[in-house]
Amino acid sequence: MGHLGDEHAMPPTSSATGATTQADDMGADMSLEYEWKACVAWKSEHTQATCEDRYSAAPEHGLFSLADGLGMMNNAALWATLLTDQWIDEPPCVVASPPDTDAASPLALASHATDATDATDATDSTDDEDRALQREVLFQFEVEGWWRRAQARYYEQAPAVDEHALPETKQKARIGSGSTLLGATLRPQRQATGAVALAVTCYARGDTTAFLVSRGAQPQPFAIQTFPITAPEQLSAHTTCLRTKSFDRNADCLRVWHTTLSAGSILLLATDAVTRYLFSALTTEGAQTLETLATCTESAWRERVAELRTQEKLIDDDCAYLMIRRLPPGVGDATPGWRHARLSQRQAHADTDGWATRRRAAAREALARGDTREVARVVGVEAYFQGPEYADYRAAATHGRRVTLAMERLVQGLIALPGSSTTMAHAERAHRLVTLRKQWLVAAPILATEPTAVGLRQTLTEEGVITPDVEV
Repeated sequence: MGHLGDEHAMPPTSSATGATTQADDMGADMSLEYEWKACVAWKSEHTQATCEDRYSAAPEHGLFSLADGLGMMNNAALWATLLTDQWIDEPPCVVASPPDTDAASPLALASHATDATDATDATDSTDDEDRALQREVLFQFEVEGWWRRAQARYYEQAPAVDEHALPETKQKARIGSGSTLLGATLRPQRQATGAVALAVTCYARGDTTAFLVSRGAQPQPFAIQTFPITAPEQLSAHTTCLRTKSFDRNADCLRVWHTTLSAGSILLLATDAVTRYLFSALTTEGAQTLETLATCTESAWRERVAELRTQEKLIDDDCAYLMIRRLPPGVGDATPGWRHARLSQRQAHADTDGWATRRRAAAREALARGDTREVARVVGVEAYFQGPEYADYRAAATHGRRVTLAMERLVQGLIALPGSSTTMAHAERAHRLVTLRKQWLVAAPILATEPTAVGLRQTLTEEGVITPDVEV
């Protein structure tokens, strides 16, 4: 851990694909070859060890990740490293297809469900919107579980703050760390023509951006698609990110984009400083820019970055990019400076089996503890829990999601509950108490005997929400 970038040589137990786990209907192992490279330069005040742009890769499994730790926060390089590593070790939602948000914000639960406790109860519905909502909610729980595992690793490894440290240092430690994340999964996919395509799914939080550069129609030599940032003005100093302190399933859930990498196309992942530069350079000197990035070695990239800063074309910040491109059939060696990789459907199935085993073991442990909220996060999209033998897990996960959503709604109501120091505040408090009591009546069948809600029930009682006349 704590490295600038990592190519995982040992097969991770996670799946490298977003494809079905069934054998290819052609009866043969689908495979294709591609090449990739990564270059990192750090800001003038940093060294290689303190650089906060981090990447990780498992090319034989089609997994890549790039993150940009927020320098104004604590242990930014550590958190960025943990996120990129965790993407490789156990990426979320790689077997069952996640919702394709296509650069759109995740669905908001409140706008689609009248009650948070029934937001996931759309299994028997035939309504498209209900099914889309259910899929989104499941994905949110999946990503939250993935984030919680990364968070646990962060607090295990983050250095302790000295008790004699300055108040500002202690406050910064309490706030925690933050980092963007851009994860990509690649998989071979059989097309209707029989050809094998390289399907790509990108998952993003923050302004680390994917550029898909493909051949264009004349007079444009190539076409460019970007995700999640689509224009330079969307870049800002106060970027959205994944934080160690907390995770909001609606606000922090990863955005998803599906695309295909065809022959002659390039997928380029870049942190914000490089992204800002590329929006300009690809427009004014596109072919030359791509050629520079494609031919740069690590040392040449650092020299190029210094030159661009002198020309005021690049800001003084950590600058990392990662490039991926298809190889024509039969090409066995990568271009000098690039690394060769081969993706196969057979390996993807092996990865899936290993990751499913780990996920099921974690769900079994959580179910044994009676922690249905954790079961909900582990089961996630239920891709590994199909079939009658996993009915108990699916039921526990559904219950866990209902419990979580009901508790969160009541907690938000408690947070908004004012004191009664003035007549106006007293009236507002009385009004909000009525609303909270109604919410409790709805949630009581789920939370009245829920072991994980003991503390919440005590707080609701102390605040006057649960009283003898509103108990169920």
